[in-house]
Amino acid sequence: MGSINVAEAWKEAEVVHVGGKVLCQDCTQGWNEWVHGAKPIKGCKVSITCMDDRSRVVYYGSDETDEAGDFEMIINKHINGKELNVKKVLG
Repeated sequence: MGSINVAEAWKEAEVVHVGGKVLCQDCTQGWNEWVHGAKPIKGCKVSITCMDDRSRVVYYGSDETDEAGDFEMIINKHINGKELNVKKVLG
């Protein structure tokens, strides 16, 4: 199983968009050929954890993939009155 994901954040935006696609890959193929012929996986749970500067969890969210293997999460940039540090996000 492979995952292609993207995180996009704009300075002026109040939210962070996290999205991607979960695919089943053919493990017998070469490393650069894995995406060719890969099939989307429906119903996979994808989660994201945001941590503060002291490595404490400040946000946890999850989404399930649709028929095309796609997922999307929208996260507020301000959590508990503090700005989210997008470099401390684990997916």
